[in-house]
Amino acid sequence: MRLIATILMEGNKVIQTYNFKEKKIIGDINIVVKHLNDWQVDEIAIIQIDQNFQKLLENLNSILEICSTPLTVGGGINSLEESLELTRNGADRICLQRLFFENLEEVFKIANTLGGQALTIKVDFDSKLRVIRSNKRNFIYFYDYLNKNRNKLIDYGISEMFFYDINADGLIK
Repeated sequence: MRLIATILMEGNKVIQTYNFKEKKIIGDINIVVKHLNDWQVDEIAIIQIDQNFQKLLENLNSILEICSTPLTVGGGINSLEESLELTRNGADRICLQRLFFENLEEVFKIANTLGGQALTIKVDFDSKLRVIRSNKRNFIYFYDYLNKNRNKLIDYGISEMFFYDINADGLIK
């Protein structure tokens, strides 16, 4: 078992969200990462919830000197070029969300270049409405989509999915 800490970023601030609606500023990424690094979590995932790729890159660069924990970064990544830029700047893994549903061929290009083990697919879902947050499609659509693409996902080595229930967000459930 691995302990993966997730840091949600908006701009250059660490935030806590509650059901992805209400937000509270927690503080500075450097302080949060230093503590998580000191606590020896297995991995740190930094998710740029405002989908601002430039801020994601800036936030990644700001913590590299203080962090020895493997880093997964996501939010606002739309291409192989952006994925390569993040890995060149210190990201160990790339977390893709919207791109998984909008441009699966680009996801396969990223996996082909970086290796499937360097990707995590994050799926935010609403357990009350029973829909995927990024495209508002129901769970049956997701099940069919996953089954339709299962063999290609396996062929490209994409095996890690991160499911996040927005109704439990910030509620310690």
